[in-house]
Amino acid sequence: MVSALTVPGGLMNNTALSTAIHSTRQSEALFNLSQLLFGLARAEQSNYTFRNLQLGPPSRQFREARFKKFLSVNQQFDRLALDPFNVRDLDMTDIMIIDSLYDKTPSIDTETLSKICPKLLPRIHRQVHKLTVEQCSMKDILLAANYSELYSLSLINFQKKLPKLKYLSFTTSNDTWQYDNLIVPLLCRMINLEELKLFLLINRFNSIYVDGIQLYNQFLIYMTQLKKFTFCINTEVYNEVTVELPVELPSNEDIQRSFIGRGYQQVTSYVHTNSKFISQCLIYSLPYDFEYFAKIDNSFQGGMFDKVRQLKMSDEIPFEHKFFPLVSKNFPFLQFLNICNYHPQ
Repeated sequence: MVSALTVPGGLMNNTALSTAIHSTRQSEALFNLSQLLFGLARAEQSNYTFRNLQLGPPSRQFREARFKKFLSVNQQFDRLALDPFNVRDLDMTDIMIIDSLYDKTPSIDTETLSKICPKLLPRIHRQVHKLTVEQCSMKDILLAANYSELYSLSLINFQKKLPKLKYLSFTTSNDTWQYDNLIVPLLCRMINLEELKLFLLINRFNSIYVDGIQLYNQFLIYMTQLKKFTFCINTEVYNEVTVELPVELPSNEDIQRSFIGRGYQQVTSYVHTNSKFISQCLIYSLPYDFEYFAKIDNSFQGGMFDKVRQLKMSDEIPFEHKFFPLVSKNFPFLQFLNICNYHPQ
């Protein structure tokens, strides 16, 4: 089962980082992922029996009193629709009645659902920031409205494979801490993919970089029909320097060797250590097939990037003058340039 969409705390210290992780761009990343899953739901409408997908922890703070307001649609309708605090965190589940492992009673009956979806959700959808639904009611609830302010989506009881999905492009410009416990299990369900395109900015704590071995063992091995895999993956690792549990990070040569003998096309990689606590590794397939290139710094090795229109540069180590002509030459069709200039030369 996929675990929570809630971003974990704890980089250099748990207190300081827990605030940083709940930043706006992290929320945007969660929204992007929820939109992806909503698209998958639409793609699978003809065979709509999803199980055991959980994005975000199952909410244990469901209040019966609040949910009963939805049951009395006629009496409480207007007040609910006008009060965003009642629907900001909308949990459409209750404790399910489980007679056996295979006999589960849905928490919302069909009659109630038929009132909520057409009458209530279209009026309150802009106030919903967090939404929890279950397998039996997911289709009706997600298709009832466009939840434009949604940043956290929890889908309960979703395990089924996605055999009809042939093509997937998953591109985000926001960092995520949820690669291992959220994105990887989701990809494992796409067993019949023929083309996969990934652009990911991954954060990890006390771990190593994503490399060719991990990509293959974690999900590519299950995609037996895969014909094309295009990717750009940046892993930023935050490691505590401790004697008890030292984390030995691979070299760039180790990263390159991890792609040998597993059917990958040409891959470029480079490793950059910002400090004794922070380091990053960028891996991407060639030819480069994305319009966005992120987190470039002095360790950039060059290459031709005709498709790139947006570039983000960051100087944990001060930029050198020779770096800028290299960027100008290698990104000839650049339209947007974002420079994070923290340190003077």
